Amino acid sequence: MTGGKVGINTDTPQYALDVNGTLRAGAVFTLSDENLKSNIIKIENALEKIRSIHGYEFTWIRDGKADMGVLAQEIETTFADVVHTDANGEKTVQYTALLAPIIEAIHEMNTMLDTDLARAEAQKQRINALD
Repeated sequence: MTGGKVGINTDTPQYALDVNGTLRAGAVFTLSDENLKSNIIKIENALEKIRSIHGYEFTWIRDGKADMGVLAQEIETTFADVVHTDANGEKTVQYTALLAPIIEAIHEMNTMLDTDLARAEAQKQRINALD
């Protein structure tokens, strides 16, 4: 423990609990109660934002293990609030926070699909009326 911070496989923890390695948990719950939040606004243009970031397959330099995920530097350009840079200059991503724009992007895509389906149905009816 250093300055009230606990480190596992690290002598210099940067967070309350800093694990350098794989963490296994049965479940992780993130505080999300509406009563604890203010300035609640829906994420606008979520699909456009999600389309500006990518998922990657890569190999970790430290241990050669294959993995997949995002690049903090890329996420930071669109969702700066979910990226943290520690005292060593290393960046971390709050992955669970990316769920909100993904959910809104799905809603936007569903609206687009509904619009396209309605347009296709209207065209079908016009074509059938010509017969």
